[in-house]
Amino acid sequence: MAILVPLSTQAALVASGDTNLSSDSSDDIVITNEVSVGNSLPGTENAPSGTLLINGGGLVSIYNDSFHVGRQSGTAGLVSVEGAGTILEYDGFLYLGEAGYGQLDVTNGGTVKLTGNVFSYLARQPGSSALVNIIGSGSSVNAEGAFVVGEKGAAILNVDNGGRFSTSQLVLGYDTGAEGTVNVTNNSQLVSTGPLRIGADGNGIFNVTSGAQVTSPDVTIGTFASSTGSLLIDGSGTSWQAAGSTVTVGNSGSGHLTLANGGALNAQALILASRANSSGELNIGSDAQTAATTPGELTAPGGISFGAGDGVINLNHTASNYVLAPSISGNGTVNVINGSTTLTGANTYSGNTSVLGGELRAGAENSFSSASDFTVDSGAALTLDGFSQIIKSLDNAGTVSLAGSQSGTSLTITGDYTGNNGLLVFNSALGGDDSATDRLIVTGNTSGTTQVQINNLGGTGANTINGIELISVGGNSAGEFTEAGRIVAGAYDYHLERGEGSRSSNWYLSNKADNGGGDGGDGGDGGDNGGGDGGDNGGGDGGDSGGGDGGDNGGGGTVTYRPEAGAYANNMAASNRMFDIRLSDRQLETQYTDPLTGEKKLTSMWLRNSGGHTRTNDSSGQLKTQENSYTLMMGGDLVSGNATHLGSWRFGALAGYGYSRSNTVSDVTGYRAKGQVEGYTTGLYASWYGEGNDLAGPYLDTLVQYSWFTNRVNGEDIAGEKYDASGLQTSIEGGWVLGLSRSERMSWYLKPNAQIGWSGVKADDHREANGSLVQSDGNDNVRTRLGVRLFGAGHSSIDDGNSREFRPFIEANWIHNSERYGVRMDDVALTQAGTSNIGEMQLGVEGKVTPQLNINGTIGQQIGDDSYSNTGIALGLKYTF
Repeated sequence: MAILVPLSTQAALVASGDTNLSSDSSDDIVITNEVSVGNSLPGTENAPSGTLLINGGGLVSIYNDSFHVGRQSGTAGLVSVEGAGTILEYDGFLYLGEAGYGQLDVTNGGTVKLTGNVFSYLARQPGSSALVNIIGSGSSVNAEGAFVVGEKGAAILNVDNGGRFSTSQLVLGYDTGAEGTVNVTNNSQLVSTGPLRIGADGNGIFNVTSGAQVTSPDVTIGTFASSTGSLLIDGSGTSWQAAGSTVTVGNSGSGHLTLANGGALNAQALILASRANSSGELNIGSDAQTAATTPGELTAPGGISFGAGDGVINLNHTASNYVLAPSISGNGTVNVINGSTTLTGANTYSGNTSVLGGELRAGAENSFSSASDFTVDSGAALTLDGFSQIIKSLDNAGTVSLAGSQSGTSLTITGDYTGNNGLLVFNSALGGDDSATDRLIVTGNTSGTTQVQINNLGGTGANTINGIELISVGGNSAGEFTEAGRIVAGAYDYHLERGEGSRSSNWYLSNKADNGGGDGGDGGDGGDNGGGDGGDNGGGDGGDSGGGDGGDNGGGGTVTYRPEAGAYANNMAASNRMFDIRLSDRQLETQYTDPLTGEKKLTSMWLRNSGGHTRTNDSSGQLKTQENSYTLMMGGDLVSGNATHLGSWRFGALAGYGYSRSNTVSDVTGYRAKGQVEGYTTGLYASWYGEGNDLAGPYLDTLVQYSWFTNRVNGEDIAGEKYDASGLQTSIEGGWVLGLSRSERMSWYLKPNAQIGWSGVKADDHREANGSLVQSDGNDNVRTRLGVRLFGAGHSSIDDGNSREFRPFIEANWIHNSERYGVRMDDVALTQAGTSNIGEMQLGVEGKVTPQLNINGTIGQQIGDDSYSNTGIALGLKYTF
């Protein structure tokens, strides 16, 4: 069907009811008169008073001056162009929602061509409204002239599901009070070859989402003083191409630009709040009032410029490595709200940089603006990441970290620094005064309180004189800086202190003891850590502060050693002596009488429990250690026999388990460390009795065993350490039993004896979490013991006629160690003091309770130089089967 209206005809075509103009693919419709759809009859959005449906694949051409849809107030008109090949072509002014409601639907491949280079108006009058839907792949609207979305009323343009819209100029919210919204989504396209204004004098909202593509070379958001405009670019694959052009956010009005969830803007440059009294906001992720989301991407090689108005950048996203590359200039505000953002541009902006949450990182030297005042809130972080920076001022309630991959980073503040219980993090290669270190340089004044954390990067420690300069202050140095936890390197404890004299404005790292010292106590009793990881560093009740000069201190004062050195040294000593055993410790009574045959036989099984408490000082005189230990050993004879005139012999095996818990305290710093050793042993022994028993004549005993250990050291406020130790031990013991007196019920004997043993237990070299290399010292110790035992063998009158017998004894020994057990921490050696020569006394009794059961008990005390002592108690058991 074809409807042809000649050009000379003056009558108008008015579609005031449901009007359907349709054709097949071979027919065209040409209209040369004014067209109105929804002219005067009342209607609504859901029940339009006029409808023009164009479908079927034909061409409808309208040649006149005006096309009205929803012409009068209260009317509603709908124009629908549907189907592939269906085309509506119009060359005049389009008024969609002129005073009423107007809707244009272009769907399923339909096409609308607005030719003639004239304006198309949506929602032309106040109170009017309009809606354009371009939906589906192949559906398109092409406006050669300007396209106004919301001239004075409220209008919406939707381009969805692969639709396309193009124009030479696009305006959203043309006049004061107008509302214009454009939604481009789901892989759709919008192209404006000329200016695009989001909020001219009115309000404009432009949303680009879900893989949609927009191209426009000239974009202004919030154009005139009364306007507001917002642009959202959201979603992976979503982009706005304005390459070679400047995007202005807030020209004279208020503008907002949000890049979220991978949405990308590509422009030459960005201007925020161009003119006085304007406002412009760039949101990466979300705005300041909304929960953070994934950031979008901004490409702007010409940078971001704050204008004469109120410009703000909000970094409120969830990324951990977002990079904002464009440089920022002008006078404005940067707010870091969430996420981690790295600045890489040469930023020169003035105004405030507020790190309210998340992290702001430097990606290059001087990427933080030297003209900006920085504030870091609690829970937020400003990270230099090894790039030196200059800023105007700093108020720190959060974390400011200079630390990178090496030392030497500087943060220079040309104004004032204020600490609000914030944290400063530095890298240092801790050594002497000239150590490489990060530095804070404050030209102005300091105030408030700040904690300081030091990361040691490979420093092995060295004696300091004045200290390592960490913070220098040019003005009034009223700020206080305190250590946030331990500062350690090698064997040394460092602390942060204010300089003296002409250096009193500055702060230094020193390993000299301050004048206050520390009443660190005596190291506690070592028994309250119960096999755990050293979480309780308590213990100790004060005591002698020790002594020692700490070695060569250079500039005077006492160098401070770490208590961990005492714990390592004690672990080494405990590993080597834990399974140190003598013949008398496992012997009990060697013979028993078979109650059935009366035959004398040698016992074959034994068990020994022992515990000890040890007190030691280290070679510097600063570290006091107390240790509690327990050992369980058991064994039995594998082979035994007698030889005429050659005595008796036996060959057996043993095994054991033991643990040690120690507590070391520094008299200088008061810091504590706990040590823990848990180990096992297995071995073989061989014994010979020249007279066939242990009550007369000579004897020899040899032992070889292999032991392995798991060791732990847990220092106060630093990471715990775990390492292993293992090695062989061997000894040979000999003596002679001399009879002194005999009677019916009691005989007395004297046994001089000697023992020499070698211990090859060695701890693995261990690298601490802070980088210090820990090596055991005192390896291959040769332990020599010379002693004499006085003992009796007998029973009371009530035990006449049975086998019950007891043996009281007293023993004295001198013990010499060829090596002193200790530790070497980055080549600084500390050892246990007072262990070279030790005196020992033991008292005890052995008893045969029944013909099958023998028990014994021993208490002993060792004393050496430098307050060394060891108190031990043991209980032994033998059962005859």
